[in-house]
This record gives sequence, structure tokens and C-alpha cells, in this order.
Amino acid sequence: MKFVIFLLFLSIFALKYADTFRKEKNVGSLHEKIASLKEISMKKGIVKLNNVKYKDYVDCSTRNYSFIIMFTALEPHRQCSICKAVYDEYIIAAKSFQITHGLSDKLFFGIIDFDEGSKIFQNLQINTAPLIVYFPSKRIVKKINDVQTLDMQRVGFSAEAITRWTADKTGLEFKVFRPPNYISTLCLLLMFFVGSIVMYFKQENFEFLQNRTLWAVITISFCLMMISGQMWNHIRGPPFYHRSSNGISYIHGSSQGQFISETYLIFMLNGCFAACIITIIENGYSKDNTGSKITTTAATIFAVLLFSAILSVFKAKAGGYPYRGLL
Repeated sequence: MKFVIFLLFLSIFALKYADTFRKEKNVGSLHEKIASLKEISMKKGIVKLNNVKYKDYVDCSTRNYSFIIMFTALEPHRQCSICKAVYDEYIIAAKSFQITHGLSDKLFFGIIDFDEGSKIFQNLQINTAPLIVYFPSKRIVKKINDVQTLDMQRVGFSAEAITRWTADKTGLEFKVFRPPNYISTLCLLLMFFVGSIVMYFKQENFEFLQNRTLWAVITISFCLMMISGQMWNHIRGPPFYHRSSNGISYIHGSSQGQFISETYLIFMLNGCFAACIITIIENGYSKDNTGSKITTTAATIFAVLLFSAILSVFKAKAGGYPYRGLL
């Protein structure tokens, strides 16, 4: 009889405090998730997610932390030419956040590869890679259109661009810390040292450095490199070209961006145009030299065509531009 009464009291106690135990278990589970995420972030800088881990850490209602996740396809057979470049910059941004804020429990950086999380790509309706997405806290995301993504075509994918975008979404400011490249510095110093010694003992072999034509070519090449957008490429880190369902695009369709292939094209067009102008100035219209006259005429025609091509490229990027050339 006493045993029956004991079981009865035990059942009442279990029913009364079942919800309390469940709540405590949920809170403990959340703490365990945060602790696990901190441990993974401390070792690797980012959290590598698959179908199971995404369900546990991201797609859950108890989550009170934010996530920045990069969706990518790094396997060689995927032939994603830009994924590795974006991945390297993303790692720098993630580690810079960790250096600034330590093991924060407010924001974590993750990565999902297509070969390990194809189901996630399918559920979120993601059909392109790479893609960097912000998952706000206390929110379950059903499809990619419900959240905000980094516009790589407009701002690029450098670590600085990722940092600014992350700070804008989360309110957590941090500075980019790039690993020092000692090898390039040492190589540069070594080249300078060896070059100085060679020039000192072989001064008679470096008379070409006094050639004005050589320095003119170097100066023009530097100017062409700058106006073609090489520095923009160094800062923004755009892809070489863009592959879409309509084919491969070598020229960016907006005046706010450009591809590396487009930079090379503009460099060659401007270089050839400059060469034509120099030829016209050097030769002129000589009455006594028929060859120079023909050369100057041909250079003038090519200069007009090249300038028209440059205008056509610019007009294709800026649709409201009122002027156009012959092409």
C-alpha cells in the first residue's frame, strides 16, 4: 500500500514539474550549442556546417545568436573559379572578428559547401555560389529571399567589404587584420639589394636607364594601368568574368562594377589609341615623305575606330550616356 502511495506522489510530482524540467533542458541545450560553437570557432575561425549541423545550430527556434554564412562550392569538379578567392577573404574577415570581439556569443561565421549541404541549398532555393548571407537571431529562414545577402557585384568580396557589410547588419564593428606577408617583403628587399650591387659594379651596362623613350613608355603604361581600373580590381577583387544562363559576360553591365577581363580590354584599347596619337604627332603630314603620310593617315583612321570602341563600351555600361562613336 505504501509503495502504491509513493508511486502516486511520484507521478503527481513528475506531472507538476515536467514543464519546468523541459524548459531547463532547452536552456541547457542552448548553452551547450553556444559553447560548442565557441569551441569550433576558436579552433577553425568558422563553423563548417552540413545538413545536420545546420538543423541543430541555425534552423532552430531557440537560437538567440546571429550567423553569417557563406554558401560555396569549393570542390574542384564544381569548377567555381571565384569560390576559392571569396573563401580566402571570408576567412580573413571571420578571424578579424574573432581578434576584435573574442569568442562572442552574439555572432558566428559559418560555411556550407554544396557537396556537404545540397539539401540546404535546395530548401533555401539557392541556385548560385558563392553567396554570403546574414541570418538574424531568433528567426527561422525558409528561403533565401527572406534574408539579406552581400551584393558582391556592387561592393566586391574583399575582407573589408565583408566587414563593413557585417557591421551594418549586426552593429558589431571590427577591423580587418590581414596576415603579414613576410615572403614578398623579403623578396623585394633581396631584389633591391642585389640590384643595387649589380648597378654599382656594372654602371656602364645601365646606360639604357637614361633613355627618355624607355621612361616615357613606363610612364604611359603606368597611367594606362591606373585609368583602366587595376587599382579598383585590387581593392574590390572582382571575378575575371561572369558565367550565367545567357553565357559568359566579359564586360560588367553596370557602371558601378567591372570584371578583370574588362580591365584588360580597356587597357589594350587605350594603349593602342595612345600609340596611334603618338604616331600622328611623330610623323605628321610631310609633303616630301609619302610613307609617313600614309602611316599618319592609317593611324588617324585607327584612332577614330579605337575611340569609338571605347565610347561603345562606356555607353554599354552607362545607358544614359548621350554620345556614341562610329561603332
